Amino acid sequence: MSPPLTLVLRPSPVLLASWCVSCGVAAAVLFPLLPALALALVLCGLTLIFHRGIRYLQLRDVVSVICLQLDDSGEARWQCRNSSWSQGRLAEVSVIHPWLTVIALQSGVQRRWLLLAPGSADQDALRRLRVLLQALAGQTVIT
Repeated sequence: MSPPLTLVLRPSPVLLASWCVSCGVAAAVLFPLLPALALALVLCGLTLIFHRGIRYLQLRDVVSVICLQLDDSGEARWQCRNSSWSQGRLAEVSVIHPWLTVIALQSGVQRRWLLLAPGSADQDALRRLRVLLQALAGQTVIT
């Protein structure tokens, strides 16, 4: 058995930029469609969602995953910002592409989703993660 693959995670500029553009587009689309009071309420909600998303994508929450270890059997360990370690398994793989990898980690009844894009970790570590995930899923390797 080989040593586990370790990724030290960091905020991805690609995900942050995508989130900002998406929220801006949502606001621009809603602006001409809603009356003033409804628009004010919707924009307040959109602002809260925007700030929550930025906090999540910048890994500033105490439960944000900052380190991931995954072995070749699908067993995983991850460290949160509050320095606690959790243990579980790879639950499922939703997306495996060079520009975005979405994985789900299962620990008991808790499921944690990780969005990994260019800049989320070392480029070689992300490539090795995609290869490992595709091997676990029995897919053709796309690096």
